[in-house]
Amino acid sequence: NLRSSTERLAATRRNAKRAKTTFRRWEATQAEGITGTEGMMPTEIAALRSHKAILEHALSEGVECVLILEDDIDFIDNFDELLNIHMSELPEDWDGLHLGGFTQKGGLYQYSPLLNKSFATWGGYGYLVSKKVIPLLLETISEEKMPVDTYYARLMPKLNWFKTKEMLVRHLPGYSTIQNAHRDHKDLY
Repeated sequence: NLRSSTERLAATRRNAKRAKTTFRRWEATQAEGITGTEGMMPTEIAALRSHKAILEHALSEGVECVLILEDDIDFIDNFDELLNIHMSELPEDWDGLHLGGFTQKGGLYQYSPLLNKSFATWGGYGYLVSKKVIPLLLETISEEKMPVDTYYARLMPKLNWFKTKEMLVRHLPGYSTIQNAHRDHKDLY
């Protein structure tokens, strides 16, 4: 969460309280001073670097998995309970789990009553990754040539990546600090 995005942080705290969950705030990378590249705006690079910093921290802490949430999401009610139920259906060798997101036709197949196997899901606003895949994700996104969720979508056919059938978090409509424009993604989901 950007230091200047105090309203988003307050909204996320309200949403988390309503959904009976908690989260740890991570300070997002600022876009100021970042030079854009062909196909990547400075804000997209900053977002990628924020995800990268969280992954690096998780790797250094030796956590079993890390849940990454952007600051413009809303949680489903009873989020913790439902997340645990969904995670209980993951195989032991899982790599990633999207809690929402956009998948093109043919990008999913049914894995279990609550989960689909994903071959290409976009939306970095809510996902979980296991510690074993973090080094690969870090190596891949370090190129900084495309948005973080596009990197993940390209890796998914080679990984054991899943998507919840029910959206456990949803992307709220509003101003995107990454795309510098108003966005309402409801038609994608």
